[in-house]
Order: sequence, then C-alpha cells, then structure tokens
Amino acid sequence: MQSRLHQIGALFLGVVLAMGVLTPPSTAQVLYGSLTGVVTDQTGATVPGAEVTATNTLTGRVATTSTDAEGRYSFVNIQAGLYDIKVAADGFRTLTQTGTTVSVSKWRVDLSLELGQVTES
Repeated sequence: MQSRLHQIGALFLGVVLAMGVLTPPSTAQVLYGSLTGVVTDQTGATVPGAEVTATNTLTGRVATTSTDAEGRYSFVNIQAGLYDIKVAADGFRTLTQTGTTVSVSKWRVDLSLELGQVTES
C-alpha cells in the first residue's frame, strides 16, 4: 500500500514539474508608451518654451508640457492610442497634428511651426 502511495505521489510530482517546465512564462501587459520630439521653426531652428499638448482622442485625457532650451519635449508613461498634438509658441501659428499613434514603445514626432502674427492661432 505504501509503495502504491509513493508511486502516486511521484507521478503527481512529475506532472506538476512538467507543467512548470512546459508552461510558457507569463508577460506583463504594457499599456503605456512615450511621446518625444523636437519643435523647430521653418528654418530648422529649435523653439524653446513652446507649449505642447497631447490629447488622447478616445479618453479625452490631456497631457501638457513645454519644450526645453533645445526645443525638445517628452511625455513619458502615456496610454497607448491615438493622440491629437497641439503646439503653441509666441510669434508662431498654433500647429495641430491629429491622429498620431502612440504605441507601447517610444514614439517620436518632430513638429515644425510657421511664423505668424502674435494674435493668430
């Protein structure tokens, strides 16, 4: 009887170990990505201090940042999806780019502003 229990126990242990070895490892579901880029003018010069707004078209969630001294902007850990990106800076026309896809990895969108009237948007 005891031998039979050892056989059943060994079989059970073998099945459990096999399941652990044969089961693929689980991966975490990633829902966030990054959106980065550089804002320049028509001549290619960078535009520091521009306000960049990214709006998720599905959720309506809005994220805002400003470009640094080299015209760079960055949104980290934003939900993957479609975004409308708006850039505004003094002396330039406001630029809106629609339908930008942000995936679960980094996404780069460089934007170029046109000179405009201060009151023009």
